Amino acid sequence: MRPKAVWEPEYHRVFLDLCVEQTMLGNKPGTHFSKEGWRNILSSFQEQTGAMYDRMQLKNHWDTMSRQWKIWCRLVQTGYMSWDPETNTFGASNEEWDYYLQENPDAGQYMLSVPQDLEKLEIIFAGSNNVEVRDNDDEVLGVRKRRRSGHHEEEAEEEDNRSMCSSSNPQTKGYWSPSTHELFLDLLVQETLKGNRPDTHFNKEGWKTIFETINERTGLGYTRGQLKNHWDCTRKAWKIWCQLVGDEGMRWDPETGSFGATEEEWRNYIRENPRAGQFRHKEVPHADKLSIIFSGVIEPGETYTPPSRKKLLLRDRSESPRFRGDEADYEEKPAKRLVSDGVLQESPVCVEMESAKRMYCIGECIESLNAMKEVEEGSDLYMFALDQFLKREYREIFLELKKPSLRIAWLQRLQSAAVSHTTT
Repeated sequence: MRPKAVWEPEYHRVFLDLCVEQTMLGNKPGTHFSKEGWRNILSSFQEQTGAMYDRMQLKNHWDTMSRQWKIWCRLVQTGYMSWDPETNTFGASNEEWDYYLQENPDAGQYMLSVPQDLEKLEIIFAGSNNVEVRDNDDEVLGVRKRRRSGHHEEEAEEEDNRSMCSSSNPQTKGYWSPSTHELFLDLLVQETLKGNRPDTHFNKEGWKTIFETINERTGLGYTRGQLKNHWDCTRKAWKIWCQLVGDEGMRWDPETGSFGATEEEWRNYIRENPRAGQFRHKEVPHADKLSIIFSGVIEPGETYTPPSRKKLLLRDRSESPRFRGDEADYEEKPAKRLVSDGVLQESPVCVEMESAKRMYCIGECIESLNAMKEVEEGSDLYMFALDQFLKREYREIFLELKKPSLRIAWLQRLQSAAVSHTTT
């Protein structure tokens, strides 16, 4: 098996210079080099670096460069990003960056810096930089023009009502406003708590309920494919967020909801994890709900590939602000987590915080609720209680009420108030 090429900065510089040279010599008649061009690049590269990379390894690096160049071209060709080639800066606002990165997360690497050796890349890829800008980018540009022209408020809202992610395939894309996305998350939470996500995905019963309920409440006629596509987008965004807050160097503070990383640290992190750029100026929306939905889900990742789901033990239970996800072991402080027999840890809903005060997590509430024989699992009151546990202040009240009779009385009072509010 061919070993993976390690592209040191110096190797990349040599490769880039050779690509420029062969382009200027006319050995790149189209989008790729001719056989003579590749032969010259290969021999010169091996001679100058001493690295005996083969032609396929060089072509793989070329393909990576081409993909990155397309990402860059799409970015600068998007009108509302306001790229200024004179100053090499973007005039887009943070809001405009946020929207663009939702649709094009790979572009996050260019939020803080332009591609290295931009002039050389422009020579190499001259004539192949007319990347098609996707329809939804044009739509946003049109919306912004109308917005700035002072037209109707509903036109301005069109941009604000776009979801955190979408597919480039119109058949699976769907339209996801913030309110519809939140409804989708609420249904995912509900089905998770009902046990309809036995593993990493929902079962048929869970998807059936989600499918029927969201179409009934919105009237938008989503297909199952659109729902599952949005599920995948949501899962990927959560995975990126969990990696970000789990990185000790980024110094995430759940109390303030901000990172302590410097601009240089952000630049380095986004360079290695370009999709994280979408969270440069904002948190992932509805992290509390996402932590419930993806609790215990671990999937193969670049740094860790688990063979199966793992179990963990916690010394203390707490809120879940150190948002964990479905990629790997996002460990906050090793000294504060108990692991038995070397078993790797899974991302829980309840995660320990540095604060000494008691925290009130959803898992603890559900455990206490299950221990109350007076409340039948699956009953209306039981399901109502699960909904209330999404709010921290309700979890705190529930757990501070030590007697089961008081807890039941309090839940029934809340339930009666909710019913009265609905009927009035």
